[in-house]
Amino acid sequence: MRPAELTEETGPDPAAVQFAPMGVKPNHVKLVRKGMRRVVNDPDGTAYGARISQSGMEMAGKTGSAQVRHISMAEHLAGVRKNENLPWDIRDQALFIAFAPVGQPRYACAVVVEHGGGGAKVAGPVAHDIMIECQLRNPIRPPKASRPTSAS
Repeated sequence: MRPAELTEETGPDPAAVQFAPMGVKPNHVKLVRKGMRRVVNDPDGTAYGARISQSGMEMAGKTGSAQVRHISMAEHLAGVRKNENLPWDIRDQALFIAFAPVGQPRYACAVVVEHGGGGAKVAGPVAHDIMIECQLRNPIRPPKASRPTSAS
């Protein structure tokens, strides 16, 4: 890896940074990036409500949840209650990872909301706001950018 070139206005030039290869096949990376783009930007994606509608600022992401406790057989047979109906301390953790912009990733984030439930409903909107703020503060971005909102 060679050192990044620095400029007074923008800091490190991300295009100048070269990373050592990780041994991941390019077609695998392409497949993962396509899937993450669809999670957020496809109407059938699990995090479609967290999408960034402004062209050039789109993010890609992946939702998730981490189970806090074991669901017993009796609960399975009785029908598991919705997460939001459970006491706060036994709700699942809400997870979401993202990068933006989709075409030329510059930012990445991971959001964990303790006992938040589903990643798309709780953690995705947090990532949405973070990614908008990062891109608006980007010193390379033209100053005409405005604060977009999700279309949901």
